[in-house]
Amino acid sequence: LSILKKGSYLYRCLRRRRLTTDPTIVIISALKKKEDNMVEISWNAMAVLLSILFNWGLQNPDAILYGDNVSSLWCMSVNVYHEARGETRTEQIAVSQVVLNRVADPRWPDTPCKVITQNQQFSWYWDTRSDQIHDLRTFRENIYAALLVYTGLTDDVAKGATHYYAHNIISPPSWSKNMTVTNKLGGHTYLK
Repeated sequence: LSILKKGSYLYRCLRRRRLTTDPTIVIISALKKKEDNMVEISWNAMAVLLSILFNWGLQNPDAILYGDNVSSLWCMSVNVYHEARGETRTEQIAVSQVVLNRVADPRWPDTPCKVITQNQQFSWYWDTRSDQIHDLRTFRENIYAALLVYTGLTDDVAKGATHYYAHNIISPPSWSKNMTVTNKLGGHTYLK
């Protein structure tokens, strides 16, 4: 969290947005918002996210993410970690695109966090296993994939998909019968 101390680059960028409170509090409170109840914040994982955003801000000063954008990126990154950890960057990008495709569709909630935490939509969120992030090196890659999608710097590899399933783990689910396959990558089949 030291990158957000007064006088740091990210601090100055956040101040330019005319925030009236300390940016550290803005980012952390955005992640703790009740309606975006995600997972427990792993402070080590949060430090990885903030360091990536700091470097991103240095390279892209006009594309600084703050407040709710950081909350959305956190949720998408955690989702990629649990849904596509160990998959290729393309697969991680596709998983992130499915979330944003749902955000753009009126049938689903209007934020990535609400989409991901919606009842029975992403199995990792609803199972009884721990949602903690243990592999920070992998999480770093997941953040980059989610960041590329969130900032619109990728091609649409999900091809408009709003659903996917892990075809190496399960047979096509019953809900997929009337859907169109948009793409099939290494670990997932994408549908709309």
